[in-house]
Amino acid sequence: MTSQAPDGGWGWVVCAACFGVHVITDGLLYSFGVIFVELIDYFGDSVGATALIGSLAPGVCFLSGIFLFIRSLVLNYDYVINNRVTIEYRVHMLTPVASK
Repeated sequence: MTSQAPDGGWGWVVCAACFGVHVITDGLLYSFGVIFVELIDYFGDSVGATALIGSLAPGVCFLSGIFLFIRSLVLNYDYVINNRVTIEYRVHMLTPVASK
């Protein structure tokens, strides 16, 4: 008897791709201090204007999570209301479950 992955075997590829994206993104965000002096010299701008880029980038990343969470709740709510399905939220994950 052979078992087959429910996702067709692509789960590890997706996991590796997400890991790579996070390594590159977090690497750039958290190593901004290393390239800070080079950016000042390259753009010839003030220290404050250059530092604004380094402080806005993580802020946008962290705030986008809140907006995406709210968006997912709104879309799930619209789906549930339009299909006349009763909402039942589980405690450990906020996904609507259809009841019979």
